[in-house]
Amino acid sequence: MKSTRIDKGVNATLLLIYCFLAISLFGGWTYTYDTATPSNDDDPREAALRMREIKLANRERMDVDHVWDLTGTEVSDADTGEHRQITFHESIADPTQVADHAHLYMKSDELYYQDDTTTTIKLTDSGYLCFASLDPIANDTYLTAVDEAGTGTVDLIKAGRNEADDADVAVLPDAARLATDAAPVEDTDIVNMKYVDDQIEAIGIYETAPTVHEVTIAADNTWQSLDLTDVTSRSLVVLLVTYNNSNMGGYFRPKSDTRFIADNVGGTWPRGASSWYVQENNDMSSISMLTTDSSGNVDIISATIAKKVNVIVLAHFPIGTEN
Repeated sequence: MKSTRIDKGVNATLLLIYCFLAISLFGGWTYTYDTATPSNDDDPREAALRMREIKLANRERMDVDHVWDLTGTEVSDADTGEHRQITFHESIADPTQVADHAHLYMKSDELYYQDDTTTTIKLTDSGYLCFASLDPIANDTYLTAVDEAGTGTVDLIKAGRNEADDADVAVLPDAARLATDAAPVEDTDIVNMKYVDDQIEAIGIYETAPTVHEVTIAADNTWQSLDLTDVTSRSLVVLLVTYNNSNMGGYFRPKSDTRFIADNVGGTWPRGASSWYVQENNDMSSISMLTTDSSGNVDIISATIAKKVNVIVLAHFPIGTEN
């Protein structure tokens, strides 16, 4: 009998050694959880050892996602059983629908949720939370983000109504801005104020404090240059001519444009040139519109006498180069 007990003890020891070797060679758990052991032929006196093995094996597996810490030889922490995390084993397909049950699972490296009607929602995508999986934000309620100081929030965007109150639209808060002042690239882009201002300037400049150009008109029917300092490129200009001491008139043309002839023989003045006329005593003014040369300059000529007139640029519209 003594030799039998020694043999069975040796067998148990060899079994444990085999388990540890298997773990070290093939990886896996430190403590095996084998439903085939103990066998019916094992010594009943090994029962205590086997029960401890089961406890250790259970504890090792529960410790993957739960608080299951050993204090000495006991699992006695007050937080025992609470989750550290939830580890999902990747599924190759959506789970089978079960009434009154929901599923949270991993598939194709992403997290999914499925309710008991098989409605499936993808929760993550390439490391990001899928925004579409969240509850819709209430109408007329801003989506918010933490402000720079970290002490408050900033309104981002909300769903609201247009001014006519006949359509739902996205609404940005007052003072919302674009990241840069770059020009838009598509017709539907939101544009910044700088771009709008630049376009207004490109379309036309209306002078709020225009320069008064005092010009002495020669009486020899000769075109003379007038440098419109407000204008720097070929433009369509609107000019105001004023004078209050005499009746007089004349013409403007683009600077040095010889298509307009300075000859009033027989009362014929250059066709197509822009005329101006001011009248004595009534303080009559004249408004002319014409194009300038490439530098924004014009010529002026008088049809009557040598006098001084004031020429004011009311507005100018860049029109590019002449064909």
